[in-house]
Amino acid sequence: RKLRLTSEDEGTAAAAAGGAEPAGTGANGNGIGDGNGHGADVGDGGGEDAGALAAAGHASSVHALIDAAATLRVLEGSLRDPVLAGVDVVEAARDQVLARSRRTRLAAGRILERGLETQTLTHIGGALQVFYNLRCLPEVVSTLLTRSLDAVRLNTQRAADEAVSISLSGA
Repeated sequence: RKLRLTSEDEGTAAAAAGGAEPAGTGANGNGIGDGNGHGADVGDGGGEDAGALAAAGHASSVHALIDAAATLRVLEGSLRDPVLAGVDVVEAARDQVLARSRRTRLAAGRILERGLETQTLTHIGGALQVFYNLRCLPEVVSTLLTRSLDAVRLNTQRAADEAVSISLSGA
């Protein structure tokens, strides 16, 4: 097996993932994580890159992000190949590929959150495809389900507290 890093592979991954700076789970703590310490609601957008456009709702950029994630999956798989361990070119590319994977996860997290807020199936499906391509879909879905369950519990508790308060006040 040969590892071939082409400028097209790097360009696709960079264009789709660029601009979002990985920094945990976001200043407001509402980011979607993949279970491996990668937040998904972080970054300043950094300009008119594909990740920012995708987060803003451009379907073609969502597709570009999906393609970038597929390319990154192949590159990450190649980087894990023990035969390639210690090869200078591979080692030099490792940090760059991992950073672009993080940025792609972050952009997908923003798209997913926007899609869930607006009920846009293109965004939801596209973001989930990115997470699948990057091998972190189960962790992301688990995080989403946990957050949803926590929100339901909180809202149920608030409603119950309000009902008790109304009942006690005699209204």
